[in-house]
Amino acid sequence: MSNEELPAKEQLPFWAELVSRELAPLTLSSTNPAGGFPASASMLDLGSVRVAAFNSPPAYLRRTQADIRRSDPSTYQLTFVSGTPLWISQRRQGSGLVLGAHHHISVRSLHTLFRRQGETVAASIRRRHLECCHADLTDPRLRLRSIGAIAARWGILRPADFSRAFRAAYGVAPRELRQAALRALPDARRAASSDK
Repeated sequence: MSNEELPAKEQLPFWAELVSRELAPLTLSSTNPAGGFPASASMLDLGSVRVAAFNSPPAYLRRTQADIRRSDPSTYQLTFVSGTPLWISQRRQGSGLVLGAHHHISVRSLHTLFRRQGETVAASIRRRHLECCHADLTDPRLRLRSIGAIAARWGILRPADFSRAFRAAYGVAPRELRQAALRALPDARRAASSDK
């Protein structure tokens, strides 16, 4: 997909709307507003994961609190920038861990609170992601989704890291947990039927 055949004055508005729709709600502006903005993109949809490559001149991306509220809360964005500069500004209120003016708490205060609980913010996020992975692996409705896709859904992209962290947390490999959950499923259905 490309905007290069459009007149120069239409290239930036077209591209800004495309990126906001396909990547995440945001405002895109050019470092050279007087010139054209020739850009192209290619996307690969892999079910629960989508890979996209965007090529454009240098740009500014800004996400406001309203933009973040319009985003899908279960979506994770991983962006690699190479070659052309890209400046991103994002208000954190309303996304991930809710901070700042809304709850009257600074990032430093948040870390202090977690330290008192004996767990870092990162460890808490990791633990919650592993809990979500555990729930997905034992959900029979997700039995056809790969273990790697489940881990990636919760932000753990390297299979070796996921397997190691999961085993450390639960004492069993992700594949073993899934197999045990699926083996137990028919027995649970029979037990539920006999209780009626």
